[in-house]
Amino acid sequence: MSKQTPSYAQKINHAAYEAKVAGVGLLLTIIVWCVLGFGLSNVDVAFFGIPLWVWAGCLGTWAFAIIFSIYMARHVISDVPLDSPEDPTKEAQQTESSQR
Repeated sequence: MSKQTPSYAQKINHAAYEAKVAGVGLLLTIIVWCVLGFGLSNVDVAFFGIPLWVWAGCLGTWAFAIIFSIYMARHVISDVPLDSPEDPTKEAQQTESSQR
């Protein structure tokens, strides 16, 4: 059983969805950075002379971004061929070249 190729509009809609999820990921990463960095600024814990908020703000944000990227790669991003015959730009290019 072969998988049906999505239409050009479906491909564009999915690309827009992927971009929106990436934008949400950016906002969540900024929120995590603020919470871990500024939220732990009153905690009096240090490792190797460096306060906990520095470790959490740097490494915690990095870990969150990696986990979110893995989530996106597994559940959001999909591989779709962009060179289908339904592609309007290809049709326009073919029309232009045939008119010459």
